[in-house]
Amino acid sequence: MSYSEQLVDYRKTNHLTQEAAAKQIPVDRSLWNKWEKGLPVAEHHEPALSKANWKLALEVIEKQTGGWIKNRFGNVDPTPTALQLRIAMEMDELKRALGEIILSNDVDWSKRIDDLERLKKENDDVNEVSLVFKGVLAEMIQQAKKGGRQ
Repeated sequence: MSYSEQLVDYRKTNHLTQEAAAKQIPVDRSLWNKWEKGLPVAEHHEPALSKANWKLALEVIEKQTGGWIKNRFGNVDPTPTALQLRIAMEMDELKRALGEIILSNDVDWSKRIDDLERLKKENDDVNEVSLVFKGVLAEMIQQAKKGGRQ
């Protein structure tokens, strides 16, 4: 689903007008309308969009990481369970790799620095997935609260 389709889906799922959705970011309604029609979202608006909805956060992360989620997950549905398992697996891999670096007798400092920088980037990727997971949970809580009032 494209960015613009995600915006329309978010707005309609939450029974919002373009004006109400735009106020949540906050941006002008006319800008929201342009986004829905395919105008690219400026980078400085992406954090607010990410906070609004986990699906939008996923689109932001896809754009910022050049497709990391799709490359990493393939066709896996980013449900809470799938995200939780992926985070756990990635953290285990990071801990193992860090342990290997720490225990290594290799005194080639440039190699050690390269390895640590690679691990830092991998950790950043895990943090991005964790933010999506946080958004998924927040949306589920919001939906449960709405369901409890009906």
